[in-house]
Amino acid sequence: MAILLFEYVTGGGMAAEPLPAGLVAEAECMLTALRRELAAERVLLLRDARLPLTCCGTNETVIPVASEAEFAAAWVQGLDAADYVWPLAPETGGILADLSRRIQVAGKVLLGSRPDAVRLCGDKYATFRRLREQSIACVPTRRHDEVDAGLPPPWVVKPADGVGCEGVRLVTGKDDLGPGLVQPYLQGKHLSLSAVFAAGKGVCLSVNRQRIGIEAGFFHLRGCEVNVLPVSEWQDPVARIAAAVPGLWGYAGVDLIVTAEGPVVVEINPRLTLSYAGLGEALGETVAPKVLALARGQTDIDDIARWRRRLGRGRPVEVRT
Repeated sequence: MAILLFEYVTGGGMAAEPLPAGLVAEAECMLTALRRELAAERVLLLRDARLPLTCCGTNETVIPVASEAEFAAAWVQGLDAADYVWPLAPETGGILADLSRRIQVAGKVLLGSRPDAVRLCGDKYATFRRLREQSIACVPTRRHDEVDAGLPPPWVVKPADGVGCEGVRLVTGKDDLGPGLVQPYLQGKHLSLSAVFAAGKGVCLSVNRQRIGIEAGFFHLRGCEVNVLPVSEWQDPVARIAAAVPGLWGYAGVDLIVTAEGPVVVEINPRLTLSYAGLGEALGETVAPKVLALARGQTDIDDIARWRRRLGRGRPVEVRT
């Protein structure tokens, strides 16, 4: 049975525009890890023709995409030939939610979160409201025209549906707010959780340290260190997020800041994150086959929880873009 791996940035989704180097570097890290972990499966891969077209194993078929028109045809070709589809795409503009919906409409098995969950997590304001309703500690979030004395500067201003650190900036004055969402600039440790979700339950696989810098007022993700803390104390937050967003499925990431008052959720990423690139090495076992087994009904989320406990501590692994 064939699996279509579709990474939007490197798979032709941006064939009509220049490829952003930062997003390409992050995408290549995640996609390379996923391709290696699924090397035993029959894999179809859409690939922007401006990038190397090398195969990763004898079971992989690469479909080159050289133009916007070719992308439309290649997407249909890959979708028709696949039984399972694993989409890797930004939430920006509803891209990932739309792809997820199209995969389900085509009758294919979606190896990712359900469209409603992707749409919710892609809207950072809606995510804030959902988490707040469920009494999950999260970063206070306002629309730019809602900022008042209750949210003093400095502020972090970000797109409502942005991905990663793209377009996220530090602002100290109201005149510089501009459009977007506004959050307080919190001091603390930037962490992320790598997790697997299904059936309203979640399993924390690793706790990761994010290396985030600020240059000319803009935030940049410079890499991460995977599996830096024991996962035991983070299972409850993952379980609560799973219950709050039951459409999360397969691998997803949660960004947090650990402040003096405790951890607060920044956002939920309903897709592969950069930390996935080092996760298999950190745990000593691959994760993608577990997600595939989950989709095939060969395991369940409780089995994955027991599997993670058997793995023990593992080791830290550095990932750089």
